[in-house]
Amino acid sequence: MVEPANIRIDRLQLQLPSGFELRAAAIGRHFADLLARLPNTQDLHQEHLVLPAVELAGGETDRAIADRMVQALQGALRAAPAKDSRHA
Repeated sequence: MVEPANIRIDRLQLQLPSGFELRAAAIGRHFADLLARLPNTQDLHQEHLVLPAVELAGGETDRAIADRMVQALQGALRAAPAKDSRHA
């Protein structure tokens, strides 16, 4: 039987541009919700991961912004050297 892989984030720091202070909590909740729904096939251990800047366009919903942030995370994880956490 194959066990599901896990994503564990000990610390997450998001920097949003000025004017997004009232939207930050909702964007963070959407980010966490979308992250929890990702198909995950292997455990990875990354000590530190920096995402590329996500450019924001006017009129985007909080969920659309969070979705693009999750896409950036997925891209950064694919580009990062993999280290299986079971052998860390």
